Amino acid sequence: EGRKVFALFDTIREIQSKIDANAVQEVIISMVREPKDVLTVLLLAKVSNSLIHIVPLLETIEDLEKGEEFLKALLSIPVYRKHLAARGDFQELMLGYSDSNKDGGYLAANWKLYQAQKAIGLLAEKETITLRLFHGKGGTIDRGGGQSHRAIIAQPYAAQGGRIRITEQGEVVSLKYSNPIIAQRNLEQLVSAVIWTHLGPQPKKLVPEEVKRWEEIMNDLAKASYGYYHSFIYENPKFRQYYVEATPIDLLELIRIGSRPAHRRGEKDAHQTPRIEKLRAIPWVFSWVQSRHILSAWYGAGYALETFAEKEGEKGLAELRKMHRHWPFFQSLLENLQTSLVKTDMEIARLYANLVKDESARHEIFGQIEREYWRTERMLAKITGVHDLLSAHPALRESITLRNPYVDPLNFLQVRFLKEWRKGGIKPPLRKRIQEILSLTINGIAFGMKSTG
Repeated sequence: EGRKVFALFDTIREIQSKIDANAVQEVIISMVREPKDVLTVLLLAKVSNSLIHIVPLLETIEDLEKGEEFLKALLSIPVYRKHLAARGDFQELMLGYSDSNKDGGYLAANWKLYQAQKAIGLLAEKETITLRLFHGKGGTIDRGGGQSHRAIIAQPYAAQGGRIRITEQGEVVSLKYSNPIIAQRNLEQLVSAVIWTHLGPQPKKLVPEEVKRWEEIMNDLAKASYGYYHSFIYENPKFRQYYVEATPIDLLELIRIGSRPAHRRGEKDAHQTPRIEKLRAIPWVFSWVQSRHILSAWYGAGYALETFAEKEGEKGLAELRKMHRHWPFFQSLLENLQTSLVKTDMEIARLYANLVKDESARHEIFGQIEREYWRTERMLAKITGVHDLLSAHPALRESITLRNPYVDPLNFLQVRFLKEWRKGGIKPPLRKRIQEILSLTINGIAFGMKSTG
């Protein structure tokens, strides 16, 4: 592994010297934990005589919480500050949307991203460095996807000084940019949102004292949501069996959809059963979309909202309604939750749940998922005052509701042939044919749901 790393930096140096000094500019450090991770890369760059910008990537909930502390410690190191000065005091920092969501659930992850952006931005101003945030988004809502214009308006610290970088992945590139007219519209929305957050007038009803109180409420909501989500996903001993059998994750691992394996190397147990903790975020989301649970895009939100409303009574519910009316961040959060719930289909998800052999695990886990789904829908109705999800966005709602029935038959086929494929003892020609059918259902469902994870 060490030889591969040295070879990589030698290649960077060769490209820069023979082709263009700006050909390779950034090196992203995944799962960065502390300044020494960055200094190691800095040393490698110095030894190889390559000129790079180092981009730390904060991925988990804990990483986001410690983002300001991490950057402050990094900037206090003289050798790194000297490196930064040689590059115009410019620092890029990447924020992971996918792993933070898988780690803590949709509501908690989005709040931690908001807080990290704000804290890191204020620190950059204090340290007089030029900051650019690199948003590691995916195509789905639970991986940071959705409407870019609304997302930036909702998170005013996302584009510090008008600078922003965003990943556009897989199907998102073709959907957004293959048609010149649609591409122009997407770019216009993105640019206009960045300009508006810095030059446009702030909403008159957005009182700083109220925003501070709403941020405190979001802290409570995020904490409750995180605890409920984390205990269900990572601490319930029956959940892993449910996940493995009620989604096509085993099939996704076999046919290797995507650029990397579903798991990081060596992260299965003795029985080759996936460890949820080490499963990559893309197959995690993809498998829930395929089985129409879409659990990763809403689970835990309903519990947090209901717990707060019950604790605070009518006053608390009134405050949540006010947040929805006047705070763009909360508006965007609830709109994305509505979109995810409309795409979810509990009846189709029940078909996949029936694949779980252990009756106790099946009833307990699916029962809890179903209760949380209806609780989330009920709380959204109470807060927004609208009982039909996405009624404020009729075009989007109609698009989803018209498309979903065409996906349903593919789900029926996938469930049927998953049963056959998992039986074992099938002769190779027939097994290969079943696998081909399943691959077609995966592609069809992904296209119909407009999501590959």
